[in-house]
Amino acid sequence: MTKIIHFVCTGNIYRSRMAEAYLNSLKIPSLKAISSGIYASEHESGPISWYSLRIIYNNWLVDGMSRDHKTTTVQMLKGSDFVVFMEQMHFDHCRDVLGYTPEFYQIWQIPDLLPFNMTDDTIIKISEDTFTKIKINIDTLVKQLK
Repeated sequence: MTKIIHFVCTGNIYRSRMAEAYLNSLKIPSLKAISSGIYASEHESGPISWYSLRIIYNNWLVDGMSRDHKTTTVQMLKGSDFVVFMEQMHFDHCRDVLGYTPEFYQIWQIPDLLPFNMTDDTIIKISEDTFTKIKINIDTLVKQLK
């Protein structure tokens, strides 16, 4: 039976999409990753950020990513076996606004890429560091779930 691992962030254009793509790229038959953002429908940056797409392409993860950003819903949360919140605020939103707390979850404390007035070189460096943290956390999670 396949377990659904759900990654939740703010806009579903950066952290959760990289996490989804990486976990799915591992091709573990018993695990499938999905992702969403608590404010995805309100985000005006498009379906994925260029810095996420750059990492996904450079690491050959395109086949593992979803094509569209999605807004986090109670139905998505209920349909997931394990939920990873990129920050405490994402967990708080699902609990306080959506009224749902998953039974099995982790909060990783991986910050968003702010402020938005950084140089491209700085954005690339921070996003690559973020991806490294995501990979380490996913590799650890996979070991825990086996």
